[in-house]
Amino acid sequence: MDYKKIQNLLEKYWEGNTSIQEENILQEYFESNMIEKEHLPYQSFFLFRKKERNKKISSDFSIVPKHETVKTIHIRSKKWLAAACIIFISGFFIWTQHNNTEKEKFANVIEINNKEDAYAITLETLRFVSTKLNKGTSKAAEKIDKVKTINRFIKQPKDKNH
Repeated sequence: MDYKKIQNLLEKYWEGNTSIQEENILQEYFESNMIEKEHLPYQSFFLFRKKERNKKISSDFSIVPKHETVKTIHIRSKKWLAAACIIFISGFFIWTQHNNTEKEKFANVIEINNKEDAYAITLETLRFVSTKLNKGTSKAAEKIDKVKTINRFIKQPKDKNH
């Protein structure tokens, strides 16, 4: 066969650009006894390729052995599912709290030279803190009222000394 033609086909083959007909031409070339010395290193590859192509898979071949059983995991109790949900929700809550505190770390710093402006800003800040404290106090009072209401329905154990 023509040396240049085979050389071009080999280059196309290694680049992955050959057609099936061109690959068949290379296969026939390497099966013949008229191979150029430069192409001899490739002969074993093409002969191996032909040998492997002709192999057949036996009928008893299986990817998963037949004697192995697949283990399944069942959630046997709703308690595990509830615990997993609680852990997930707790993690989400902690994560969101962490992100909120990261955003609140930075504050605007303004240098004030005027006493009246400093006084006005101080008053505004104190009002802000006061409203937050009042909200917290009112929420705490609501919770205390709920606890008092619940305590009315709970029987108190009698003291043995009285």
